[in-house]
Amino acid sequence: MNKNQKFYKILYYFYACGFFGWVYETAAVLIETGKLTGRGLIFVGKTLGSHSYLLQNVPRFLDLKFTWGVPIIPIYGVGGVIVCLAFSKLKMHPIRIFFLGLFSMTAFEYISSVFCQYVLHKQFWNYDNRFLNINGRVCLESALAWGILTILCVYFLSPMIGEKFEKFEEKKHYKIIGIVLLIVVSVLMILHYIVFGNLPANPVIDKI
Repeated sequence: MNKNQKFYKILYYFYACGFFGWVYETAAVLIETGKLTGRGLIFVGKTLGSHSYLLQNVPRFLDLKFTWGVPIIPIYGVGGVIVCLAFSKLKMHPIRIFFLGLFSMTAFEYISSVFCQYVLHKQFWNYDNRFLNINGRVCLESALAWGILTILCVYFLSPMIGEKFEKFEEKKHYKIIGIVLLIVVSVLMILHYIVFGNLPANPVIDKI
């Protein structure tokens, strides 16, 4: 596999892992709170006009509420790519994979939290009320979840994505689709983290 193919494979790993992360968190929050919430790059009931300081003087039709975006949570996309690239060769050692995923992805979550706070000036999740948390950025529950998700990713998700990608790679326009999705996701991330930067953070597991 050449560098060009690896680039697109990583892109599709990002999309797939980001989507499964969105499914996981949407389901987890639904079970915990009984509410169906907008996670990641899904904007449920958000308006263009009233929620953005950049668009407050734009005509009032932008205050219409609607649901839009893509079902992807970037932190899971990036984390999934890291896991797939780093741990897929360790399939003979599930316990090692679990603890490597637990510690490395918990560190990744902590760094992501610091980045969001000091660069994006936004707090997307807070574990202050969770058992054994560190500065509200990570906690025992989250760390164990990362370990389990790493196992699922290495043994189930990664092989499935790899198999699907090999078939999809035979399609004529798979590169165009990958780039178009990248542009869409990039625009939505800019809207979510910069243009809509004054939106209140969801207090329940609202990963980026």
